[in-house]
Amino acid sequence: MNDRITTLIDIEKPDYERRKFFKYLFSIGIVSLVGFLLNKKSNALSFGSTGVPDPIGIKNFSGSGADYSLTLTTQDTAYQCPASGNVPSKDYILDIYNSSDSSVYWGWSSGIAGTSALRRLISSGGSLNMDLGSGQSIYLVCASADKTIAYGTKERS
Repeated sequence: MNDRITTLIDIEKPDYERRKFFKYLFSIGIVSLVGFLLNKKSNALSFGSTGVPDPIGIKNFSGSGADYSLTLTTQDTAYQCPASGNVPSKDYILDIYNSSDSSVYWGWSSGIAGTSALRRLISSGGSLNMDLGSGQSIYLVCASADKTIAYGTKERS
């Protein structure tokens, strides 16, 4: 009987300190891997690397640029923006700032004056930035007369 008790006592007990150490090591490895993967993806998002098909980031446009203003003199009338004669002949960025006290709406055709279904809102104090092709323009309309809109164009090089 004593031999049996001795055999049961000799059974190796689990080494809890060793298990704790390996759990800790495994946790560090998983956290490091996740951090590495997230860092790679965030760099792709903010700096335009090849990790994302359409990266978000700052693009350098070294072409010419100009600032203008457009007064919407008559209510519910569509005005071309950039105004005729100011439309760049190269692909460009259009920045519009609604500094008026009224909402202004934009659309792709002069038909926005007749229907609200085709209009998109630029609220008072709001802005709109668009990447447009050579010779393209949009149309602006306001429910109030004599509202001035500031806009700028920057050509792609």
